[in-house]
Amino acid sequence: MSATSMPLQSEASECGLVCLAVAANRLGAGLAMADLRRQFPPAARGTSLQRLIEIAGELRLQARAIRCEPDDLATLDTPSLLHWRGNHFVVLLGRRFGKLRIFDPAVGELHLTIAELSRDFTGVALELRTDAGFERRKQPSPLSIFSFIQLSDDLVKGLGYALFFSVLLQAFAIITPMFLQVSVDSALSQSNEDFYLTVALGFGALCVLNVLLEGIRSFLVGRISLHLSWGMTRRLFRQMLRLPLPWFQRRRLADAVSRFDSIAHIRQLVSGGFVSSMLDAVLLVFLLGAVAFYSIKLALLMLVSTLIVVAIRLGTVGKSMSLGAQQLQADIAERGFRIETVRAMQSIKAAGAELQRESVWASRFAATIMSAERQERFRIVTQAAASLVEGLSAVALTYIGVQESRAGVMTIGALYAVLSYRQQFTNRTGSLLTYLVSWRQTDLHSHRVADIALSPSEQALHAGTGRVDRLDGSFETKHLSFRYSPADPVVLDNISFTAPAGSFIAITGPSGAGKSTLLKILATLYPPSAGEIRLDGAALSTLSLNDVRARIGTVLQEDELLAGTIADNVSFFSQQTEVDWVWECLRMAQMDRDVRALPMQLSTDVGDMGSTFSAGQRQRLILARALYKRPSILLLDEATAHLDPANEARIHDVLKQMAITRIAVAHRPEMVALADQVFHLQNGRLTAVPRAVPTPAAAPARATVQELRA
Repeated sequence: MSATSMPLQSEASECGLVCLAVAANRLGAGLAMADLRRQFPPAARGTSLQRLIEIAGELRLQARAIRCEPDDLATLDTPSLLHWRGNHFVVLLGRRFGKLRIFDPAVGELHLTIAELSRDFTGVALELRTDAGFERRKQPSPLSIFSFIQLSDDLVKGLGYALFFSVLLQAFAIITPMFLQVSVDSALSQSNEDFYLTVALGFGALCVLNVLLEGIRSFLVGRISLHLSWGMTRRLFRQMLRLPLPWFQRRRLADAVSRFDSIAHIRQLVSGGFVSSMLDAVLLVFLLGAVAFYSIKLALLMLVSTLIVVAIRLGTVGKSMSLGAQQLQADIAERGFRIETVRAMQSIKAAGAELQRESVWASRFAATIMSAERQERFRIVTQAAASLVEGLSAVALTYIGVQESRAGVMTIGALYAVLSYRQQFTNRTGSLLTYLVSWRQTDLHSHRVADIALSPSEQALHAGTGRVDRLDGSFETKHLSFRYSPADPVVLDNISFTAPAGSFIAITGPSGAGKSTLLKILATLYPPSAGEIRLDGAALSTLSLNDVRARIGTVLQEDELLAGTIADNVSFFSQQTEVDWVWECLRMAQMDRDVRALPMQLSTDVGDMGSTFSAGQRQRLILARALYKRPSILLLDEATAHLDPANEARIHDVLKQMAITRIAVAHRPEMVALADQVFHLQNGRLTAVPRAVPTPAAAPARATVQELRA
């Protein structure tokens, strides 16, 4: 397995799974990381050594956990998994040049001495061997570069024109050295000046044509690049929006954003040089043939020196990728720390921790600088080696060419032409090698983009397509259970309850019991591990997610306001905002007076971090946003926890008049006392709480949302 086929971890908790995949693939398992993630979802808090042994058994691998010292690692069978820093796994790949080859799923391949390794190795290793039923398979490519491209008629036409103009430019590149030969030989032979002038004018016209063609081709390539950029980026963003909520919760913000940014590298590779690089490969054959026409000896010299340069450039790709991965991870860590610092500035200032944060940031930024320096040093050394070969080749070619010219094998003009062809050959070879190296290095970015593109969307996981035109609001759960992954403990166990249409259900329980998780399941944000949810008697699994969500309003603890105006946030950036309904929703959320007191009222800007609004005001704006949807069901996770009792009571009175089913997580006794039913959640089980005063058989009539508007 090459370095390019070893994927990095997508989240911190899957390091063990990635290491197991890399080790299994080196033994010939041919596993795709995306398939492995779906088959063995990693636990939210990481994968234990025992769980890795169980997964290895299912992959037909024998796993043996052993305790050893760093000096004993040379005797282990490779690949082996090593426990690292107490909370991480790496893969021991073997030895090279007296150092141990280590694959770290967080940064890539490392080469460490025993002394360096002993600082992080905890003394526990997992040896892997193939079992009797093990099958060797070819590892599939994680994601094809061309899978990002969607060809249209305009794009195909543009590519055709670009190819046509590129061919003309390549032809001009071959013809130009002939002008040197004719000019030099005619000057030396003192031929007719009119002939020389004619040749000069002819090649001058070709030069003007070359500039014109180059401009047209650059314009076409620019258009193609923009077209590809729009299509590729839009499809990836669409896919990212459709990923399940747990995908985002398992990844840090900077890491998730950087995965999306990786599409830029692929786009640049496809649009920036694909056509010209393919033509360069063809042109190299013609250039070598042109030199061979003058001298076989010089052509062989060019070919040998080029092969040496190719060996240097391609032979160092693995190391270059490893350094690139380390720099990328360092950049992500620094960017994530910066974002976290800005978002938590209030807490940082309140704790007086500015100097501490600055110190930690400085160390992370220094890591990015050192990573960039290591990569630059390696690039300089590699480039210097290639330049040395090319320089010596040029000296040797010139020397041999002069000798052949003196011997009458070729004219001085022909020598000039050969030197020109040689320069073009070197330049084209360098461009083609740079492109090929970039192509191989896209594996680093394609693995990261594949984490978005190949992860199953919510629609793929949820087969329901039934339309929901309206909901009365009855809610029922049957034997509902949930765990974050098969390796995680059960959070909710066999939960069943019924919420009649228009009723108010309160859920109580200690912190961490799973109340917020239950509401996210009811809001279709988490899929249940077992059991079913029924809306108006219809199984949720048969209904369209978008239709259901359009009829369920939610106020969850993690909900945020977005950058925009108050009207934008309440209407959730609707293209046709109903201003009167926005005001009505603000009134029902007891926020209308606060907004009218602002100079810009509905046009007041709301920052993505809440601007200057208080926690209670932000909570009421989010409640108004939930009501703007005219929901049939309202899910409230301590939605009024930041409000004063008077505002909380007024909001509850308004909601009580509406024909909306309300399921709320509540702690305040005053709110719990108003519920039609109360359930207590603890240790994963939901139990009904007996009411001291029985609920009246006939509930008072409730006004509909439309009646409240009148």
